[in-house]
Amino acid sequence: MNKVRKILTSIIIILLSILGISTTSNAYDIGQKVNITFNLYSESNNIFCMEHGQALTYSNEYSVISKATIKGTKITDYKNNTIDNIKNAEFAYILSYGSSEIVQNAIWKYESTWMKAVGQYLAKDPRGRLGTSFITGNNSNFSSTSAQNLINEAEEYAKNISNKEKAEDKTDKDNIKVKTYSENNKQYLRIGPFKWNFGGTLSEIKVYDQNNKEVSDVSFVKYKAKEQKKIKVEDIKPGKTFYISIPSNSGVTKITKLTGKSKLNEKSVDITFLKATNNDKQNLIYIKPGNTDVNIDMSYEYNIDLLGNLKVIKVDKNNQEIRLSDVGFYLKNKDLDKYVKESGNKISYVNSKKDATEFITDKNGEKTIKNLIAGTYVAYETKNPHYGYELVSDGVEKKVVVDKTAELIMENKQKYIKLSGYVWLDEISTKQSVRNDLYKDGEYDPDDILLDGITVRLKNKETGETIKETKTANGGAYQFVDVLVDDLDKYYIEFEYDGLTYTNVTPTLNKDNGSKAKENKTTRDNFNKDFSIVEGKTSNTGITRDSSGNEKYTLYYNIDSNNHNATLDKTKSNYSITSKTSEAGYSIKDKFKPGEVEIKNINLGLYEREQPDIYVMKDLKNINLTINGKSNIYNYAQIYEHKED
Repeated sequence: MNKVRKILTSIIIILLSILGISTTSNAYDIGQKVNITFNLYSESNNIFCMEHGQALTYSNEYSVISKATIKGTKITDYKNNTIDNIKNAEFAYILSYGSSEIVQNAIWKYESTWMKAVGQYLAKDPRGRLGTSFITGNNSNFSSTSAQNLINEAEEYAKNISNKEKAEDKTDKDNIKVKTYSENNKQYLRIGPFKWNFGGTLSEIKVYDQNNKEVSDVSFVKYKAKEQKKIKVEDIKPGKTFYISIPSNSGVTKITKLTGKSKLNEKSVDITFLKATNNDKQNLIYIKPGNTDVNIDMSYEYNIDLLGNLKVIKVDKNNQEIRLSDVGFYLKNKDLDKYVKESGNKISYVNSKKDATEFITDKNGEKTIKNLIAGTYVAYETKNPHYGYELVSDGVEKKVVVDKTAELIMENKQKYIKLSGYVWLDEISTKQSVRNDLYKDGEYDPDDILLDGITVRLKNKETGETIKETKTANGGAYQFVDVLVDDLDKYYIEFEYDGLTYTNVTPTLNKDNGSKAKENKTTRDNFNKDFSIVEGKTSNTGITRDSSGNEKYTLYYNIDSNNHNATLDKTKSNYSITSKTSEAGYSIKDKFKPGEVEIKNINLGLYEREQPDIYVMKDLKNINLTINGKSNIYNYAQIYEHKED
């Protein structure tokens, strides 16, 4: 400030003190007369003209006709009449701006708006109202860019101020959504949108949980068109939506309350209205601006559940239509790194698996766990009572979202299956004329016999390796357990039995009581050739020779002297041959159905072959038999001598 300005300012202060108008006080009286010079007006930041275009001479006399104080949106005159109008806040902002030239221009442009809305209704000395005659004309068309900018700012300030008195929650509580999202490999819950009206600038928002405890690690975001951006609390604007974000592992199950604080710089101004005693001179106002920081507290109740449900469904991996009941599993919240414990309808989270709940699937293979904190869950299988299914060794993950039931499908692979069947001797009953090659097929086939002691093998087609081996027992039955499902296409079943005594019936693959295996034709033919010649050697033994005369088998007999017959002693002889399912075209793999425990009725039917009787052979010794003109002498079933007739 230059020297002249300092001197003039000192003169103004002295003059105003003499006139009773203090630069720091508003302690002057209604009706008081004051003189204001042009220089005083032009140098002061507190005296402004209200009538653009009116004359202001070197010295003018004024009467104090009214006084009022604006605070916020309210103005109170000297008779304690109060008017609440947003225009008061706009006018106070303009008057408090500071730069006298811009303020003066803005007053000229804005004053008629304020006078019509508020000023004309203020009390006036000696009586009545201030009216609109305090200003002349309408200067709203006064051109000044800086003045208009100041008015625009004043309007924004006034809107903000008006929200102080009507701070309220404009949130659509029925439309609040909770979504899970990931950021930097961490899971968060985005909750909102919220919308608040308030004055000033937000300085604080606190979030409270189901226990009315403040939630820590809260952040604020803007979310629009699937784009999310973190913001500071002070960036939240009145009437604009915002979201809160909390870690999904916070343990919060419900948002019950949000509180907020905003700070507002409220403008105030004392106005003295100075009426020129000469009507052709300018009317003035003398102002004393001030401001106050106002803190606004907000508290809004909510009932926002952060819970969802999880339905675990246990299915067969090869056929998801097959549901697995009574399967046990633990459930772990991956974000919390804790296990789920269910007590009645209450869910809690524990550190140890031994303290957690083992959930069990129902008859439909399902188990729904309700009221879980939104986040990622991992199911760990504990038991599976279904034969052949292996436990799922790794955990299976699923995200749980709020207000929905997520479905976690856990697939169990069937690793093993059982294979079973029986071996029977097909007999012709008295009611049959021929064999039917089926086991006890109806009332006309009652005499079939189940055979124990037949060797049964599960073998690998590719390597010939015997995978499993057993013998029929307990009524001709056999069973293989823990057969690998994945290798069924490599397997066949082989039956080994006495080929001299038995041969297979004709296979019937499409009936449960049919036979599913047969001998290889070449093998049977070669086997039969080994019995082309049967010779007796001793009283209870014999030998066989093939068609070339080579000795092949020794025959052992049990002698029945009384009845003059002999039967083969199978304990001392081995005349084995095999029937195979692969020879009959039976595919074990094709019979497999996911979820089935056992493939049954892989059967073998046999019938008895005719056998040489050693007593018949003895009785024919040295018999000269002539047939068709040819003569032979038999000795123990051997041609002893051959004669031409």
